[in-house]
Amino acid sequence: MRAAIYTRVSTEEPTEGRSLDAQKDECVSLLKRRGWQYMEPDYLEPGRSLKTDLRPVFQRMIRDAELRRFDVIVVQIERTRMLCLIPKTPKVYT
Repeated sequence: MRAAIYTRVSTEEPTEGRSLDAQKDECVSLLKRRGWQYMEPDYLEPGRSLKTDLRPVFQRMIRDAELRRFDVIVVQIERTRMLCLIPKTPKVYT
């Protein structure tokens, strides 16, 4: 399965242990454990709040999903939890 990684840090939350690099490392580790293919580019979005989905990198990722450039989006939603979303399907891996 081809996997994209989306990481984000808002200006309102602390970045200790939640830096973009730390999130990416955790996501890459999950990809390796599942045997999924890591697709570049990364979707790294520093300093963006979840209050809106009008975030430039998020919007680019959605467009790429519509173009089927990857099969799954991997997101670290907490320090110990990962979320894997498959665009246009109801299946969620946790």
